[in-house]
Amino acid sequence: MSLKIQKHYVTEIVKLKLWYVKWLLYFGVNFEDAIQRHVDIYRMTSLYDGSKSHQPITGWSDPSWEKILIKLRRIYDKYSGHPALESTLKLEEEGLSILWPYLEKRIKMEAKIIPEKKPYGCFGYEYQRDYLHLHFSNAVRPNSPFSDMFTLAESLYKLVIDSKERRPEIKRVNMTSWLNTFSPFLSLFPPTWGNSRKPLGPDSGDGAWGQFIDRTGDFHSHNATIFRKTGQFPYVYSLCGCSINELIKYLREKYIKEKNGRDKKR
Repeated sequence: MSLKIQKHYVTEIVKLKLWYVKWLLYFGVNFEDAIQRHVDIYRMTSLYDGSKSHQPITGWSDPSWEKILIKLRRIYDKYSGHPALESTLKLEEEGLSILWPYLEKRIKMEAKIIPEKKPYGCFGYEYQRDYLHLHFSNAVRPNSPFSDMFTLAESLYKLVIDSKERRPEIKRVNMTSWLNTFSPFLSLFPPTWGNSRKPLGPDSGDGAWGQFIDRTGDFHSHNATIFRKTGQFPYVYSLCGCSINELIKYLREKYIKEKNGRDKKR
């Protein structure tokens, strides 16, 4: 994505997160939990070194971040009261100005990174205990990943087939994401997947906050407007799962056979 889009996205998502911290404070969540367990601003700054263990949420301490938190807390103390939009505009702007040098530096750092080629399109994976755990990101920007469901299904099918060969002892697949309440995504999985849904607690990462990224990588203002009005995420961060064999059978019957038939007619 362009540097312009990235800067706009970071600006707007950080302001939204600062607003949400204000919302949580109003309803009794303490400041440290609100800004470190419910939102993820630290990893968006140049202070983050990329290590999973080097995050405030894990208990790791960063003196530079602690100084930033002191400055941010003063702003929240100054703008106490109900988190209505008109009462948080100045808070968001002042908070952003404190964070921006670190955010901008991170943006420039990431702009130099060459994206890795993804063998399974929008899908990624890792193994967590006895599960094949899925990840998802838009690999076809500025297009929507759901504009071609057959290609998306084919990528997922290849991933699970390869996993069976690689790790035959792994029998189940799961994923934690807001996408588990998004209808187009759910259509890639058998009914068992959606029926197994378990809403999860607060998450500061893209598993919950990815719903505020649009297909181009910019800020999803529509979802953000709903969030500001209600204080509730439009899509619920949740866990879903099913057996790998069931997923393979479903994808084969619903997508793969039809796609192969279409390809033969060309």
